[in-house]
Amino acid sequence: MMYMPLVVTLIIGTAVLTAVITTAMPYMPIIWQSFKTRIKHIFMRKRSTHDNDIFDVIQIQELNVKIDDLNEQVKNIAETQTMQRRNRKYNLRRDVREYLMELQEKK
Repeated sequence: MMYMPLVVTLIIGTAVLTAVITTAMPYMPIIWQSFKTRIKHIFMRKRSTHDNDIFDVIQIQELNVKIDDLNEQVKNIAETQTMQRRNRKYNLRRDVREYLMELQEKK
């Protein structure tokens, strides 16, 4: 006898919950989408940058120094490659001249 009110409450609660769910089912995608949008807005919103301004400036300065260093390295590499190509051409021309001189001497 003691369990009877609990069982009746459980049955009525299930019926009410089923009625609410079936009534709200057409609106669930809209509700779910708005819930996801709000959660995304909470986690993806921009934080205030007032505290991080000095750190951002320092990072920008460090990155600018790195960029300058890398630009200098690229410039040095380009100059080295140009010199190597030029030297290769000069060496090839010298070798050809020497070979032609040897051919003229043999005649």
